[in-house]
Amino acid sequence: MQGKAFPSFGECIYCGSKSDLTDEHIIPFSLGATATIEQGSCKSCASITSYLDGYLARNTFYHMRVHAKVPTRREYPIDLPIKFAIDNDSYETFVPIDDHPFFVALPMWGPPGLLTGESPSTEFSNATASMWWYVPPNIKETLKLRDDQEAMLFPTVATVNVQTFARAIAKIAYCHAILGFGLNGFRPLALPDVILGKHPYASYYVGSKEPTTPPSPRKRMHQIWQLDMLDKPYAVVAVRLFSNCGTPTVGKPVYHVVVGIKAAPKTILRRPALVLTRVLPL
Repeated sequence: MQGKAFPSFGECIYCGSKSDLTDEHIIPFSLGATATIEQGSCKSCASITSYLDGYLARNTFYHMRVHAKVPTRREYPIDLPIKFAIDNDSYETFVPIDDHPFFVALPMWGPPGLLTGESPSTEFSNATASMWWYVPPNIKETLKLRDDQEAMLFPTVATVNVQTFARAIAKIAYCHAILGFGLNGFRPLALPDVILGKHPYASYYVGSKEPTTPPSPRKRMHQIWQLDMLDKPYAVVAVRLFSNCGTPTVGKPVYHVVVGIKAAPKTILRRPALVLTRVLPL
């Protein structure tokens, strides 16, 4: 998909408006992806989805993007903040990118409520965060530690807004579903309204799965694919951002999005998609 521009459906994929249409990125450009749906969203809806893309870029994956040197429209800083403690004394300073330890907090809260028979809810029950980090091997030199000293590093990550994060994941899955099934190839239920913030039950359609599988091949930064729900009438899309990063045995979490009700089998075009971008140096 990388670099492809998919033809317009002639209307906004979220609200159906046929005026003031703009291109819609499937995965945010700020995460290194360049595939778009031409004239896929009206300006009103685009202002909302741009905010969701920006949330992933600025609040969730910012330090990761900087370390990976993901292409951006704005220039990256030459250094980043670091918080640490030595012998119960706290410090905060800035260090060059290559010497910077970073942390990524990814929310986890269980499968979509629609698949488990739960009632719609605005809550994300049992929500936790899966913390991922990278500490450069020269950290002691960076912090000017003696051989007998140890330092405690503190994550410099923003507070996770699970609702906004889930809506951003839903937007990516919905765009992928539009390409795989067609605009009228499935019934999207309330998912477009979830994405636009008009429907508060994001956890009913969007869920998470604990990371249990290794990272994807290094050349595949992000993965999106359709799940086979043979015993259910739902169309479900899986999203794994920065899928090529993690430990040798465990990669990033997978998020499942119920994008709608499946159409008749003969109208479904199954096309798993991988967005190929730069490789993260981990």
